[in-house]
Order: sequence, then C-alpha cells, then structure tokens
Amino acid sequence: MDVDGRAFLEDMVRKRGYVQDFHRTLAEHDLEFLKAYEGLLDVSYLKQRRLSRLTKELIYIASLAVIGATRDHLRVHMRVAAQEGATSDDILEVLELVLPTSGVARFVEAVAVWREVFES
Repeated sequence: MDVDGRAFLEDMVRKRGYVQDFHRTLAEHDLEFLKAYEGLLDVSYLKQRRLSRLTKELIYIASLAVIGATRDHLRVHMRVAAQEGATSDDILEVLELVLPTSGVARFVEAVAVWREVFES
C-alpha cells in the first residue's frame, strides 16, 4: 500500500471509527442503508480526492470489513484490488488496520475471504 493510501485509511479510521460502529448496526437491520452508506462513502471520500483506483479499492475493503458486508461483496473488491496491484500483504494490512473498529468476528470473516482470494 502506498504511503498516501495508508495515511488516508488511518485518518478515516481515526475520524470515523465511532460513526462506523453506528453505521454497522444500522446496516445489519436495513440493507437499503448499506447502499446509501456506500454512496455516501463514494461521494465523501473518493470523488473529492484524487486517489488511485488501488487506494479506492483498499478503502472499500476497509469500509466493507467494518460494516460486515457480504463475503461476495468483499471478495469482489479484494480481487479488483489485486488486479490493480495490491499484494495479499497489502490487503491483510488494511484488515488489521480496521480490526479495532470491525471487531474480531468481522475481522475473522474478512480474513476468511482474504484466504479464498489469495490461497485459491
């Protein structure tokens, strides 16, 4: 992961971690909220900044791991990130970065998807 991408992810987790716990709870009960949240993330974080496609995908992976998105959704973004040049270590680093916000159960689930993508 490039230095700017890591700094951006750390900043997002630091500033938004308390909000994402609330968002995760909402997403568990309202699938439409999940779509709306992804749209908000896209507008707020991605379009206003000139980030590489790889960095955007890593941000998506971090956000999806935090809110507990479906395995299929997480898998797609991990594969795209790999196509854009992310190594398995880059993606694992992102998952470890959001562990305090995602919690152990979601972290373990995301690592299981990571294994499917990189060990198959």
